[in-house]
Amino acid sequence: MPDNKDGLGKVVTGCGIGCLGIVIIITIAILGGGWLLVDKVRSIENEFVEMGMVKQDLDDFLGAIEVEDPVDEPTYYVAQLVSVSNGSTKPIGFLSQYVVLEGEFKEKVYFRGQIIKILPGTKLHQGLDVLCQVIIQQGEVAGEIDGYYQMLTEESNEEFDGLWDRLLETSP
Repeated sequence: MPDNKDGLGKVVTGCGIGCLGIVIIITIAILGGGWLLVDKVRSIENEFVEMGMVKQDLDDFLGAIEVEDPVDEPTYYVAQLVSVSNGSTKPIGFLSQYVVLEGEFKEKVYFRGQIIKILPGTKLHQGLDVLCQVIIQQGEVAGEIDGYYQMLTEESNEEFDGLWDRLLETSP
């Protein structure tokens, strides 16, 4: 009977090397994707800084920022959730998953994220510049809506209305 130890050893070694190769490829893909994400975030932040905006953020990006006072300096916010309830007299920007706007915004609003909701009675005097999925426009946008978005709607639905509360519940 022939000795199969050499054949089995070659199979195990071949499989081990193949599995190691796959692990290395996956690791490179994850690190590369992470680098691209960080690079995109830096690019957006640089865009806001070049417009003279000052960053307001949390220590933890996954948190929520609720701005109750009127914003009177060029500012950009970095957080998962942001709510501005009394408008802004200066340019304002957001790098966020979900933003809710209320009040009068005298200068242009810049949004980079997933969903922006403009509540009834809200007015954006100089328009909106976006790179996002959804604009829920229940208020007035007096200027142009520039940029790219997938959906513009006046109607909010239960999915969007409940999103803020669900995200706050899961936020640290």
